Amino acid sequence: MATNESILDKVRASNDGAKDDLGKTVLDHPQSAQRGFEQKTGKETIQLSELSSSCSPPSPKDPIVFIFYDAGTTKALEPVMGSLDKKNVKYCIIAFATAKMLVEKHPHHLDANKMLGVKTVVDRLSWPREKPLDKDDVDRLQSAIDCNLLIIGTSSILEAQLAKKLQIKGVRVAAYYDAFQPPPPNDLNRTFIESVDEMIVPCESVREGFHKLQPSLKVLVLGQPTLDVWRLFSEQFDVENMRRKLKLFAKQAVLLYAGGYGEGYEESFRLFLEATKSIKHYKIIIALHPKVDGQTEKRIMREMGIDDILLLDKDVTTLEACLISNIVVTQCSTVGVQAHFIGIPTLYLDTKKDQYSNIVLEKKRALQVDNVKDFLQALAEAAKEQKLVPLQQLYSEMGVPFKATDKILQYLVESLESIQKLNTRKQQQENPKAGPPLVFSAGLTAAPLHLYTTPAAGQSPKISLHSG
Repeated sequence: MATNESILDKVRASNDGAKDDLGKTVLDHPQSAQRGFEQKTGKETIQLSELSSSCSPPSPKDPIVFIFYDAGTTKALEPVMGSLDKKNVKYCIIAFATAKMLVEKHPHHLDANKMLGVKTVVDRLSWPREKPLDKDDVDRLQSAIDCNLLIIGTSSILEAQLAKKLQIKGVRVAAYYDAFQPPPPNDLNRTFIESVDEMIVPCESVREGFHKLQPSLKVLVLGQPTLDVWRLFSEQFDVENMRRKLKLFAKQAVLLYAGGYGEGYEESFRLFLEATKSIKHYKIIIALHPKVDGQTEKRIMREMGIDDILLLDKDVTTLEACLISNIVVTQCSTVGVQAHFIGIPTLYLDTKKDQYSNIVLEKKRALQVDNVKDFLQALAEAAKEQKLVPLQQLYSEMGVPFKATDKILQYLVESLESIQKLNTRKQQQENPKAGPPLVFSAGLTAAPLHLYTTPAAGQSPKISLHSG
């Protein structure tokens, strides 16, 4: 069995030549609200909250507004927002449920309840994704938001409501679908298709899935920025230091279960715990999903009399847990795909395995099982030495664009350029005798487009969206 350290060494070697600018500002974990949002430059760590005083406060009238509900979209777009900061592009974040917990310390976060008049509190534990937001609150947000470009997640009916309302208002709306499996043909996805101008997806198979639902939908395959973060973080992570922190024995093999929630999760988790009774050569650890508080896992472990598994605190992130592990097991989490892209073998244990797939499973790069016997056999197979594919070859074979952060940043900048040109042309047509035109927001109000935060003394914006 290869040790985790040797796995990471091989991955780092296969990544050689794949550096990019994100390496200079890697976010040290999107999942941990306690740590705040960090950028790393060499050995220096800068808390983004410390920079907020030099920037104008976030506003729902900023050129770009992000609306998030769940952890997946939030974590996927965090590195993109870090790149917007470097470009001095103004934006604000409006978040609900799990996403709010993740971004509440971000300097661009705008609390919908405290600052935008929203009365409903959308709690991460008790608010189901199928539940709509109160109509009056939707109207309040529609009135308050006057951006040029809305970027929104696709995991809740709340997001779909706001996408539709703001599209009606005249805002250009793009949805980001963060998952690596094709969209199921449900009412929620059909609603999003009708409520957005374009859909951004991580890979070709997801694009094909959306086109099966609606052939005329504009779908952009721009990749998944979390893959950038995982790749770059793995290159600088101190595995041995984290192992010491968790009091793991030297060279002890580690099996990580990446937790989840929702349909079939409890049954699959019980199945995993049953299987662990036959696993002797691994230290087993569990990383909780950001949405949950761990009470379900603790209850089931008590009921099954299991007390030798380490349930990680939230201050150890899923990414860090993966990097100290030899094998990752999950029910139906994106973590399995992310782990695969940094060379860590992944298994899917799911009692409802016919209801879930992703690009790793489709390409037969991981096994998916639904019973203890097959799981133990798959575990023995996964423990064998893995042959690593060169990084860019892996991305190509999977149909995933490389360096997604750069590609999504370029899309945002070009979209704002396009919107401004349209607004300028419209104003010139309406009043050809007027002087230099004001640039109007996408909501067609009289507010001029203020794209940039104020640059530091002696600096100027690196990009300009103003013509002439």
